[in-house]
Amino acid sequence: MQFKILILKLILLKHAIGYNILQSQISFKYDIEANIELVPDVLNNNADAITKWNLENTSLKVQRVNDDTINMQIMIENDKEELKPLLMPFKLISLNESSKFLMQHPQKALVLYKDEPIWSANIKRAIVSLFQIEGNSENGAFVSNEFGLSGLCPTEYFVVNLTDSLYISKLYDIDRCSIPGGIFHIRSNIPLNYCEIDKNKAVHAVTSRLGNYVLTKLPNSQYLLKSIYAESKSNVLATESYYPQFIFSKVNINFASQELLTDENQIKFNESEKMVLSDFTYVVPLEATGGRNVKSSEQIIEKVIEMLKELAQYLQDKNLNFDDPYLESISEIFRLLETMNYESLKKLYDQLDIGTSYSQEMCKNIFLEILPRVGNSATILLTKYLVMETKVRSTIAVQLLTALPFFVSELSADLVKECEVFLHIVDRPDVRHTAVLSYSTLIYKAYVARIITSTQFERYVKMIFDLFLNSFDYEQQMLYLEAMGNLQLGNVNKYLQPIIQADYSQTTDIRFLAIFATMPTAHTRSAEIFETYWPIFNTKSTPLQLRIAAFTMLLVSAETPGRILGLFNVIKKENCPHMINFYRTTILSISESTYSCLAHLKRLVLYMRRHLPPAPPKKYWITGNYIFDYKDRKFQIGSMLQLLMIGDRKNNLPLIAFIKFDTEAMGRFTGQLGLYIKARGLNDAVLDRLNTINAETLKVDELTKILRMMKIQPMLSTPLHLEIIIQYEGKTILSYYLNQTTFHNLTDGNIINRINAILHTDSHINMQLIRRPFVIKHNFPTLLGTPAAILIENTMIASIRGSTSTLQNNAMEQIIRNNQVDLRYSSYAVAKINSYDPIRDIEFSTIREQGFLVYLPLNNEMKLNLLQKFLSLSFYRKETLTSGLALKSRTRSFSGSKEISKKRSDIPTHYFNIEDIGLNFLIGHNVESSKENLMFLFESDVATSATKTPFSFVQNVLTFTSMIQLTSVHIARDKHFIILLTNEPQSKVVINLKYDLEDLHAMAKEERVVKIDCNLLHILNYDNTHSKQLHKWELSTKYTTFKNKASQAINMSFNRESSVGDKWKVS
Repeated sequence: MQFKILILKLILLKHAIGYNILQSQISFKYDIEANIELVPDVLNNNADAITKWNLENTSLKVQRVNDDTINMQIMIENDKEELKPLLMPFKLISLNESSKFLMQHPQKALVLYKDEPIWSANIKRAIVSLFQIEGNSENGAFVSNEFGLSGLCPTEYFVVNLTDSLYISKLYDIDRCSIPGGIFHIRSNIPLNYCEIDKNKAVHAVTSRLGNYVLTKLPNSQYLLKSIYAESKSNVLATESYYPQFIFSKVNINFASQELLTDENQIKFNESEKMVLSDFTYVVPLEATGGRNVKSSEQIIEKVIEMLKELAQYLQDKNLNFDDPYLESISEIFRLLETMNYESLKKLYDQLDIGTSYSQEMCKNIFLEILPRVGNSATILLTKYLVMETKVRSTIAVQLLTALPFFVSELSADLVKECEVFLHIVDRPDVRHTAVLSYSTLIYKAYVARIITSTQFERYVKMIFDLFLNSFDYEQQMLYLEAMGNLQLGNVNKYLQPIIQADYSQTTDIRFLAIFATMPTAHTRSAEIFETYWPIFNTKSTPLQLRIAAFTMLLVSAETPGRILGLFNVIKKENCPHMINFYRTTILSISESTYSCLAHLKRLVLYMRRHLPPAPPKKYWITGNYIFDYKDRKFQIGSMLQLLMIGDRKNNLPLIAFIKFDTEAMGRFTGQLGLYIKARGLNDAVLDRLNTINAETLKVDELTKILRMMKIQPMLSTPLHLEIIIQYEGKTILSYYLNQTTFHNLTDGNIINRINAILHTDSHINMQLIRRPFVIKHNFPTLLGTPAAILIENTMIASIRGSTSTLQNNAMEQIIRNNQVDLRYSSYAVAKINSYDPIRDIEFSTIREQGFLVYLPLNNEMKLNLLQKFLSLSFYRKETLTSGLALKSRTRSFSGSKEISKKRSDIPTHYFNIEDIGLNFLIGHNVESSKENLMFLFESDVATSATKTPFSFVQNVLTFTSMIQLTSVHIARDKHFIILLTNEPQSKVVINLKYDLEDLHAMAKEERVVKIDCNLLHILNYDNTHSKQLHKWELSTKYTTFKNKASQAINMSFNRESSVGDKWKVS
């Protein structure tokens, strides 16, 4: 059907003239050679860094059997059974009479066997598309439209007519193809910054393609095609800010021979097998090999379980390999899970869910962390199954649902419909809240991707709005308003407008949340915004929070300076210092901002900075709009921090705070976080609770009676109203509400005893956190029609394992706290190019990767003796323990699983022995790479805002954040930086601290004498009877005050003893 529609759309293409290069009743033979190169660093001339594979000993037989049909067959010197589909013949047929000599689609169509696998069909499409030549024998240049692997592409021709031959060159405008850039599939979990990039003109890749043809002239306006040379280069634009990476494709087709067509050499077809029409457009394979070597679900499950067990063992291993900090297994698990269907994924989970061993628990934890970040339909369905069937705890369900909508790569209308049950979870309120918010975001993404229709989308909008109308509890109303905000589009504004305008009774808090929910689309409806919000803003009796919200909506929707002048005219007559300060700080912040999403407002408000109203007293800073940003114009990275605050006019205390933090790189948002807090009556609630706890000591009732006798009336406390909203990528992921009743229930009872019980509870910790900060994957074909991809990805895992215990005697005189905790953090960033060779069934890849590993074992014991005023802290390390950090990067090349790149020589390291604490200190770094990276960081072109404000220190924080961001997205050549701490035998460092007051007799001249003794011991082999004290440091301090003098005395002595006889003292 798609093929027929494509033909109809192109009927109106201009008439094209073709060359008669394939004469009837002649069998032509062409030799084919192809070369695919993967270049990880175009600036590196080292040939060892380039991975390539070739197609050799291959030929193509071409026979025109009549005016309408050309038969073709690929021949290869390899008789493997797996290659038989490639050797099956195929046809090229004319669709109309005028295309007799025209090798151009849509005048031509490919005819393939119906059951032919994708991989071989794509190669045939690629080869046939290269034979397209249009034009006539005259010199000149012209532009035509040609079909190829990337669909319909504008093609620039230049013909050179010589005496006996024609030279034809073609340049393809790949960015304007029906498949832009030749990129067939884009997977990214970080959104484009449409404030900088036009959504309709976004460039995802830089691809160039050319073709050169040589034709020899023959009598009677006939030609012999002597050679075809085609070349393409593809480079993906991603968060990489340095060292561009390319994939090069080259194809040479040369005339070999010709002979008369006979029954013996004629291409034979199997007439019993059905054949189908096909165009030249590349077909994206469902799995990596396109059917060439499909792995069974059992093989994939077995591989995933094996990798999970290896990862669990890695997290338990005490002897980490800091020389190889590249933890690529998480990225590989993601890739495998993306290929699984629901049935195999559920089977995998069932196998992981069996057993309760420590290792099995870690495997399951890791799997559940990875699951919602895979993003295919199978993982969505499994998440639904685990949540709805209560197969996981509430905390795990919340984690699964929170991450789910931000990594979705496969959606369908049926899948969205199937997940509708998320709106109707009855029990587990925390799970219900998260499910509603995540599902509303899922609906939004499906609508934006045009997976569901407007009618379907509006049905979901109406459904959630009805849930809001039928909710009478504030917490539920708040939840569904935030869900409406996540939906964002369609009739959301229409449904919420009566609430905002107070057409029927609604609280100020609900009206404010409704405005907050509709703010993302304010810039798209300027006139409607004016009609709704100008009366709210212009009415002085309107609550301050609503006036500020209305002012913000009017400002962000402004299209002309007239709107800004109108706002200024109202502010000129304003008598509320809170409103005046909010206006001032907004104009100042926007006029100094470098943030791209504020650029259009900056142009409008710049001249208003000269006409700011006088600043109100400083105490009104609690109502303001403070924006700080950083922009590196060279490397296209930046960050923005916004603090929007609204105070309470009654007590001049903060009421509302909204914090927004965005980071970006190369036109994409790498992070968008938002925190909204509304706190009314929080101070009163806390003070009331403290008064209840200390009622006997404070004697509040008696104090109240005294105040009333003095005719001082106590102020009534404000009921608690606390709202907390957390947003990610502009979508709410957490909505929490607390009122006076729920606060009382949470704090009921003896809080001190409850906190004490928590602190004294022994605990076992086994927690793993996995994140996928960004993944950008582009799938596209080479010129040969084989699959290729460029992947930019960052994965990280943090593991906290161990135990804590507390011992305390009955008299509470001594407390012993023991902690044995392992902290590990591993980050893996990779820029990977891969190309699949279906002839050899080998995937070639070039990987530029960066690994960052941190291992910090915390083994300590604290003893506190209140009676003896004694505190002891012990830090111990087990034998042959190595801890520290390593940051490295490298480039590797692979042929299948075999590494073909050369190993780099070792980097020199420096050792330092710190005897007093029994540690060896090791530092290693690549001096050459360190210099290069340092210079790279200083090559920035920075623009910042508000550098002279009292809050300019925030700019330094943003600058530091951006430098870290630049380092993380920049995978340099041969980074090498390690800091390690090692010890051989068991080592223990003890710090003892004793505090004492001397007993003085009545006649003593001293008024007070305080003694503080501190000593540090270093002990080896502390667990056995042959423990050895290597060093001892003692610091004694005596502080004395005198009765008859205004003088004081401090005596100090410092001693050090060593097991080898070294001893010295300072006093």
